[in-house]
Amino acid sequence: MQDSPLPVDDQDAELTRIRRAIEALDRSLLALLRERQLLGQQAARAKIAAAVPLRDPLREAVVLRRARETAAELGLDTHQSERLYRLIIEMSVSQQQSHLLELDTVPLRVAFLGVEGSPGQVAAQARYGVRTGGALLEGHTALADAVESVRSGRADVALLPLESTLEGSTRTMDLVSEAGLVISGEQIHRDGEHYTRYVELAREAPAVPEDVSCKTSVILTLADRTGALDEVLQAFSRQGVNLTRIESRPMPGSPPRFRFFVDMEGHAAGDRVSRALEGARAHAEVRVVGSYPAYRAEG
Repeated sequence: MQDSPLPVDDQDAELTRIRRAIEALDRSLLALLRERQLLGQQAARAKIAAAVPLRDPLREAVVLRRARETAAELGLDTHQSERLYRLIIEMSVSQQQSHLLELDTVPLRVAFLGVEGSPGQVAAQARYGVRTGGALLEGHTALADAVESVRSGRADVALLPLESTLEGSTRTMDLVSEAGLVISGEQIHRDGEHYTRYVELAREAPAVPEDVSCKTSVILTLADRTGALDEVLQAFSRQGVNLTRIESRPMPGSPPRFRFFVDMEGHAAGDRVSRALEGARAHAEVRVVGSYPAYRAEG
């Protein structure tokens, strides 16, 4: 004999009870993520003291393996569980990078292009000179050397010129692409009617508060067919995303291929930008190089 269905009012009450139970679990999950974040900050300080990188690929592989094994034991989808843990790891590393930049007691190691008294040093002093924990500036004679210092861990960040009204674009974005670094900030240095735009490069992207005005930089590698660029641009236009910079650069190889460096207003996780990027991926390879606070002139 089948059970009689519950009256409508009882069904609504049961659904309300279930939803409240889910909301309580969601709050518990977020509280656990917050506790994990605090432990991540402790881990960041321990890594600084031991002079080791923030990322440990071997440790991350162990965490992902355990997540898959535990998910299988609990009857959960192992692939989706691993995907979730990859997001959690990225969140943790981002928070650790943010914590590193905020520490008041540890000098930030900054690479710049140039020597004592050069525009690169002046820009770095303007950006990091007011940092409570101080900064250790190191000049480099070549862009590639400054980028390598960050990639290898000898510097925490590099502040390098991207473009200027006098000299146009530099090779910074090419080097960023090859080194696998991210853009974590930007700086405009004013010198009369001319200016240079600098970008801050890091190994990991720090978290950005939601209420901060952002820019996002991406690298697009287009499909080799007529109209591909127009289709990509239409993906951004349909979502109302304002592109502030677009530059084509030739890629090594034959036949010639081009990649495009594109800056836009907004954060990659924001609704409009994320939808635009998803639309662009139908016509090009898309790599998000960073979402970072947009420069704001003092005063």
